Amino acid sequence: MKLGIQKRQRAILFLLILLPLMINALAIQHEIGTKGIFKLLSGTYQPSDPNLPFASLSEILSGLLPTIAFLGFIIWLVIFVSNRVFFQRQWLIATIFEILFIVLFVAKVFELVTGFLMPLTWLPQFIDSLGLPGSEFASNWSRWFVFPATAIILFVALIFSRNKNLESKDIGKTVNA
Repeated sequence: MKLGIQKRQRAILFLLILLPLMINALAIQHEIGTKGIFKLLSGTYQPSDPNLPFASLSEILSGLLPTIAFLGFIIWLVIFVSNRVFFQRQWLIATIFEILFIVLFVAKVFELVTGFLMPLTWLPQFIDSLGLPGSEFASNWSRWFVFPATAIILFVALIFSRNKNLESKDIGKTVNA
């Protein structure tokens, strides 16, 4: 166990981090089109507004990096805590309610970050607006895809995360199980 989580849990962490990136990549494609994506990848994309400079993929990715690190830290913390003895020694019903509460909270954070915060990083590269720019595509898809997918994947991962070291020592057993 590196960093307090198991190998399969690291794969789940990686999968959950890819969801917001995928939705925002699709939102960028929805905003500028397929030809615009190819120009962005080659570094020659000029937004339709001549006052804006060339859009840069490296600037977009470097702007998204702190957000992705924050989301990764939240998921790592949840998985790390679920592997602790205190969490695994509780009654099953208490564990399920705690997991449900934590999962819904984390999924809501993912939804808000994916639909609102991440587009603030890349939309100013393509649109010159006076207020806060927003992506309706990212907002809708974060609500209808990222929230349920994050909740389901994280719930299943936490329900089935039993620490094998605790089970071999009979520490992870519940009192009335």
